[in-house]
Amino acid sequence: MWTKRSSRIILNGDDIAAYEITPLGLADDDRRVYLDIHGGGFINGGGESCRAMGIGTALRVGARVWTPDYPHAAGSSVPGGPR
Repeated sequence: MWTKRSSRIILNGDDIAAYEITPLGLADDDRRVYLDIHGGGFINGGGESCRAMGIGTALRVGARVWTPDYPHAAGSSVPGGPR
């Protein structure tokens, strides 16, 4: 196991989802957050692949990571866009 915690969180009601990943060894009082805005949004890379990429990033940077769980274009609206 590489992480203390890896959970899907909802931001701004139900419009935006993200994964919060905390690597093992990170002190409980460490408040740093690395915001991982990765490519592939709305086409591929959603769900578990977002989580897997976030785990890799958390291990590399040694900090808590928030990474968006992008919706795929088909059947999804863009947050803040027309519905």
